Parts: sequence; structure tokens; C-alpha cells
Amino acid sequence: PYNLSYTRSTGELNVDVPSFIPAQGIAAPQGASHYQLQLAACALDLNSKKNLGQAIESSILAWDDVATTALSLPLSLPAASAFPVFVLLQIAFLEQVNADYYPLNNGAFNACSIIKVDLP
Repeated sequence: PYNLSYTRSTGELNVDVPSFIPAQGIAAPQGASHYQLQLAACALDLNSKKNLGQAIESSILAWDDVATTALSLPLSLPAASAFPVFVLLQIAFLEQVNADYYPLNNGAFNACSIIKVDLP
């Protein structure tokens, strides 16, 4: 679960993820040892095909039986945008090899969803 807040007048957007146990709350593919949450949002001008977007990602987090700390992903979009705003949330799975992290199967198991469309 997550909580999304967006205030069009200020452009402030935030996704808060409360504490949870990753191995119980995330169905990870075989071989995944870690994951990362990625948030992207954009005000999209469909007529001129321009977007004013921002993205942020969490740190790399272990997929284990230890409760996470609450997580906040803030973004700042243009204030009082006259365009539709699209918000996407993705989970990326990684594999740790020695001290390095690699996308699991080149990202084939990542999941992304549009979590909000806000019209002016």
C-alpha cells in the first residue's frame, strides 16, 4: 500500500509507503535479492508534444523478512499546470553479486503502473 498526494496549485507530489516486510508484501521473481521503487510524473502538453516531468527513485532495498522504514518519494511539478498530469510507480528488481547490483534479467520482471491521472 502507498498514499499519493498531489496539489496542482503548488505542483507538489508525494508518495508515502508505510513500513512493511518486503518478503511478505512483494512477490519478487526468482533470483531477486533487492528492489527499488521509482516514481515519475509529468504534466503532458498533448498539443505541442512537450512534457514537464520529474523522476525519483528510492535507495536499493533488500528483499527480505526485515520490516522497512517508512519511505517518502517527493516530486515537484510546475505549479498550477494547465495540462494533464500522469503519475507512474515502478518496482525494479535487482540481483546483488559481490558488492554490485544488477537489473534482474535486464529489467524483464519490473512492473510499472499509472497510479494517477489528474486533469486540470
